[in-house]
Amino acid sequence: MKTFLAILLSFAALALMAFGIHTDSNGLVSSAVA
Repeated sequence: MKTFLAILLSFAALALMAFGIHTDSNGLVSSAVA
């Protein structure tokens, strides 16, 4: 269960980073990622 949570969390972080890169013009998302 713990490993599944860790994988899910890392995947969510990766998705958030990719989302921040894609919506770089937003600024708010990029600052949240950075």
